[in-house]
Amino acid sequence: MKKNMVSDNFTKNDFTCNCGCGTFIPAPSLVRTIQILRNWFCMPIIVHCTVRCHKHNVAIGGVDESRHLPKYFEKDEGAIDFHVRGMSIRKLHQELKQLWKDKCILKGGLGLYSWGAHIDTSSYRRWGEYWTIERQDKVKKLLGRK
Repeated sequence: MKKNMVSDNFTKNDFTCNCGCGTFIPAPSLVRTIQILRNWFCMPIIVHCTVRCHKHNVAIGGVDESRHLPKYFEKDEGAIDFHVRGMSIRKLHQELKQLWKDKCILKGGLGLYSWGAHIDTSSYRRWGEYWTIERQDKVKKLLGRK
C-alpha cells in the first residue's frame, strides 16, 4: 500500500479533520466498512467527513455526542459522511437501506440525507430525512394521493 493510504482506495486525508488541525484517527472497522462499500459499488466514494475535532464539531453545529468525535474513533466506533460519484442519491439510499436491513456490510448507524449518507460503526439504528420522506411517499401511494 502506498505511504499516504489507509486502504486500497482511501487516503489519510479522508480520515483527517476538515478544519486543518491535523486530527487523524483511522478507526479500523470504519476503514474496513467504507472500503468494502467501495468494492461493492465499484465506483469512487467521495468522503465528506470522518473524524472532527471538538472545536470543528461545534463550529459546524454537530451534536454533542456525534460519532465523528475523536472519542468514538479511539473506541473504533467512528462515522463517515459520503456519496458515491456517478450514482444517484436515490440509488445510493436504496442500496444502503438493503445492506443495512441485511446486516451484511452495515451493522451500525445509517443516516440518509439529500447530499448522501452517514454511516457509523456503533449501535444499529437509523435516521435522517430520507427515511421519513420514503415512508410518507408510501402512505400517499396507498391512499391514492400524489
